[in-house]
Amino acid sequence: MKFYINKGTATQGVFNRRQFLRMSTVAGIGFIANPHAVLSAASQIPKGIAHIVIARSDAVRAGVNSFHERPVVHLLDRAIEHFFQVEHAVTAWKKLVSPSDVVGIKVNCLAGRGISTNTELVNAIIEKLREAGVPGDRIIIWDRLNADLEDAG
Repeated sequence: MKFYINKGTATQGVFNRRQFLRMSTVAGIGFIANPHAVLSAASQIPKGIAHIVIARSDAVRAGVNSFHERPVVHLLDRAIEHFFQVEHAVTAWKKLVSPSDVVGIKVNCLAGRGISTNTELVNAIIEKLREAGVPGDRIIIWDRLNADLEDAG
């Protein structure tokens, strides 16, 4: 089994969603009124660094819309280890969560089976959260509607 993990960087603004929406609205109005002022202000937005890990393996795919669960877990472990620069993935998970946490996993199931959030990946994340000490009854998988979850499997 081969794993390809690339770590790169990308710049991103360091503001939250509400600030982004406010800035976008003001920028849109401002651009109509004075495009030169908006363009010069945009160059002054603070930049941050986003670390990205891309993990790939030919061993994960079981079919067109299905995946082998164990290779998905293994690939997730390698990606987490690489991103957090730790020897064991559970060390990183324990830095992220504690047994007293309630963890919500927001999935996107609106598109239905085959296109929505991958079940095997969600199961792998749940497994890792439990290994880090989070009890199963403190892990919540949710989407917009329960019907969306059911339709996606």
